[in-house]
Amino acid sequence: MIMSSNMSARATLVTNERVINAASSFNEDDANYSVLDLYDDDDGDDNSSLPEQKEILTTRELEKAKAFTSLIMADPANFDRYGFSKKGYFVSQEEYDKWWGEYSRYSERRKKKWENLLFKNRIEVHNDNPLAYPARNEELTKFVRKGIPAEWRGNAWWHFAGGQQQLDANIGVYDRLKSDCRKGAVSGKDMEAIERDLYRTFPDNIHFHKESFQSGEPAMIQSLRRVLMAFSVYDRAIGYCQSMNFLVGLLLLFMEEEKTFWMLVIITGKYLPGVYKSDLEGANIDQGVLVLCIKEYLPEIWSHIESSYMNGNGSTNQVSGPRSGEQYLSRLPTLTLCTASWFMSCFVGVVPIETTLRIWDCLFYEESHFLFKVALGILKLSESEFLESKSQKLFRQYSSYTFGGNSDPVSTFKKLKNKIKTQEEADMEILQVIQNFPKRLLNPNDIFEKVLMKKKVALNSITQEKIDQGREYVAMTRSRQRATSRPK
Repeated sequence: MIMSSNMSARATLVTNERVINAASSFNEDDANYSVLDLYDDDDGDDNSSLPEQKEILTTRELEKAKAFTSLIMADPANFDRYGFSKKGYFVSQEEYDKWWGEYSRYSERRKKKWENLLFKNRIEVHNDNPLAYPARNEELTKFVRKGIPAEWRGNAWWHFAGGQQQLDANIGVYDRLKSDCRKGAVSGKDMEAIERDLYRTFPDNIHFHKESFQSGEPAMIQSLRRVLMAFSVYDRAIGYCQSMNFLVGLLLLFMEEEKTFWMLVIITGKYLPGVYKSDLEGANIDQGVLVLCIKEYLPEIWSHIESSYMNGNGSTNQVSGPRSGEQYLSRLPTLTLCTASWFMSCFVGVVPIETTLRIWDCLFYEESHFLFKVALGILKLSESEFLESKSQKLFRQYSSYTFGGNSDPVSTFKKLKNKIKTQEEADMEILQVIQNFPKRLLNPNDIFEKVLMKKKVALNSITQEKIDQGREYVAMTRSRQRATSRPK
């Protein structure tokens, strides 16, 4: 894990002399130590039979990796405390540094409040990393939503998700799975997919790329491979599914390899049941539940989604069956092309890293209903931008350029509406907004304080019980609609 108790903002970077001079061997026994102790050169004897990564990566990806390595060695200050690049397509490094100057002070204040909370509850903090937390209550919920200290996250997630109970009930299982993997238990299909995705995991994070001082694979890549292989053998019904590499990769930044494995088991079994199975029906069910939530809590956005089910004459397309008004549960709206990946990745890569980590704090503390709240919160925050893009923004764009600045406003707007000729074009506008908007949520407080911590915001009334009931309802509805649509 990366987040050791004495870690400073620069301790994770490759300029750390202790890391650069680390021993050149890494084996599976080392997986119980911090990557700061193990980030080294490894010849990878355990995986000598695996395909060479260079044969799998495309030429373009290799060139990007080389350029990224050069950037790392040129200026370590380009990266945050987790090893991610500060600069992104939607956020400049200057914007990041300005924000971090303020947010780091916020984080320090929050940590002191956490320490006081634990002291009040007579919980000791060993080596700046508590192993226990108070019983769940409203006060603790507020603390978690305002962010768990970064150094504590690994143990906190493990504690709240019930990881230790899972491990205690399965002593030795992970070691046996690794042994089975070395004997060829992983299917060829899963092995190929895992190898393909290893170096595509966090391309902007220094811990997942080989440095000039390394003669073999980074420790993180080795751990990532072992966890993914072991899981593919542990749960054959799922095997390996894209996006798992990002879940495992992020967990490995905060906890040991075996704990990461059991957290993946918990995520796939408890928090997102059925989502990663080969037919992805669990993912479709969750998207159906999300659509129902949008309909209930975000009526203006729903009005645009609902238009996807209207034909050119303005009449509703019908499907067979007695409840055709629920066709959006079987033929999911275009919007779910984006939101499905939000759930499957648990928002990794959807929002900037600090916001992702705050979401994960709440996911493991409050369970999966919080993912629905986050999705609705993002849509709510982007609502005005979406509505603007549907009217004012396009009006400004075309009124002067297409029709001339002296055109009559009413006439111009009518012509502008005619520019959107198909529902597909309207759907693309929706997708563009919800793809881009979350990537600008650099500050977690922009969504937490404005939406997710406000009791008056209706979507915050969603409970885990309501989501579980919704899953049952959508599953039943989709099953019934499939049955009625089959030819007799």
